Amino acid sequence: MSFVLSPYLLTILIFAGGSILIELLVARKEMMRYGKILLVMIIGGLLITPISDSFALSWNAWIYNLSYNIYFLGAEIETYLFTILWIISIGGAALIWSADEEKGLSLVATTLKRLGLKRRSK
Repeated sequence: MSFVLSPYLLTILIFAGGSILIELLVARKEMMRYGKILLVMIIGGLLITPISDSFALSWNAWIYNLSYNIYFLGAEIETYLFTILWIISIGGAALIWSADEEKGLSLVATTLKRLGLKRRSK
């Protein structure tokens, strides 16, 4: 039996995994600081996933065509992976930027600084 990436799984890994990779390269220390908060968010997301996915499938909001068709608690396993990776990506960015905002720092300036770029002066 050969393992072939489904288009759905490949898309999840490229976009969600890629954004996490960028975040870790740019703000690893900050991402690690929020690990416990992200874990709570992931658990909450995983609890909601089978409920929301079963509603969406029953309403024909979407359908799985090119996936592995392995279900767990009413949702595809790829959907659980999607939930975990996007919560890390979006939640991590939101937590990092909200901390910068609370410090009164410019989101643009701090992001450019983390990327090693300088902001142009007027």
